[in-house]
Amino acid sequence: MSILPQIKAAEADVESAEYGVKIAKGSFMPSLGVGVAIFSNYVDQAFLKGTSEIIPFRTQIDNNLSQSANLQLSIPIFSQFSNKANLQRAKVQKQLAEVAEQEARNTLRQQIETAFTQALAAEQSYEASLLQVKSLEETFRISQQQFDFGAINSVDFQVAQNNLFNAQADLINAKYSYIFRVKVLDFYLGNPLNLN
Repeated sequence: MSILPQIKAAEADVESAEYGVKIAKGSFMPSLGVGVAIFSNYVDQAFLKGTSEIIPFRTQIDNNLSQSANLQLSIPIFSQFSNKANLQRAKVQKQLAEVAEQEARNTLRQQIETAFTQALAAEQSYEASLLQVKSLEETFRISQQQFDFGAINSVDFQVAQNNLFNAQADLINAKYSYIFRVKVLDFYLGNPLNLN
């Protein structure tokens, strides 16, 4: 549970939803704002009073320099129920994230149980294939002796030989299927994957 990314992602979604609830609760609190501004003005054809002399740029900027500061306090007394609705949405989102996290955990558990069951079945299939190959090797050995003495014909001998070859192919298939299923379990355990 602690190493797989889908679980970590679900846990992060729950944590994110918790922050969403905290943010929504914050909208009920008063807020304080501070602002500062400095500005000036320039006119390209500004003249001194009574003269035709143009006021220089720098002088106009200095003469028209203005400053302001403001302090704003907002108290959310009535916000058309939007704050309450946002809080309810955030709580629902958190509950959905918690359900999704539990669903991810359940899905992972189901996948691990399925992989374990498949590994057990593959092991039993491999052991059964081993027994079948041993049995058919003995049957083939007896058939070969009977064929050498002329007790059976070539068709019966060929059938015994084909049965052995098919059982050996099934054994190889069962072996690698079992190895694959064990490696799937290693993946879920967080073990490094190698072919040893």
